[in-house]
Amino acid sequence: MIKYGQRVKSEDIDFKIWMTSDLHYFHKNILKFCPETRPYKSIEDMNEALIFEWNSTVAPDDIVIDHGDFSFAGYEKTKEVLGQLNGHIIHIFGNHSKALRNQANIKGYDYFEFTYDGIKIVCNHYAQRVWNRSHFGAIHTFGHSHGSLKGIGKSMDVGWDAVGKIISLDEVVELMENVPIHKEDHH
Repeated sequence: MIKYGQRVKSEDIDFKIWMTSDLHYFHKNILKFCPETRPYKSIEDMNEALIFEWNSTVAPDDIVIDHGDFSFAGYEKTKEVLGQLNGHIIHIFGNHSKALRNQANIKGYDYFEFTYDGIKIVCNHYAQRVWNRSHFGAIHTFGHSHGSLKGIGKSMDVGWDAVGKIISLDEVVELMENVPIHKEDHH
């Protein structure tokens, strides 16, 4: 597991880091809101497909940074899904994260950052105009907008409906590599 503020070098780890957001397990209306990325007949089909995709992508020792809105169900149903998923999850709380936020055994954050191969990675449920060290090339990853909001500078929506998959941090870094730094403010 990685910790808040930790410096991680890809050459020193034997696991992958993945990112996702807004999986919305048990959310019936998400099927209507996002039919292109949720072509399922029922929430049961969606839940099964998302679990399958997760476990086909994430190895047992990998880390997934979940940027919020993991489930619309209560804790017991959410816990059942969590028990089926590979990897270690770092939860970032979103506006629909009540089932996880209120559990003493679930560690989560409103904001999470770490350094990966010398690049500051700033994770939040919501898109931001500026973030810690954005003017020095830090990457900001977010969810919440389901692909309807384009990031500013080196920021990216990593949500399921924005990218259609669980995306690796290496892929995010590669996608952001040549994006110009956006200097919104003076510091």
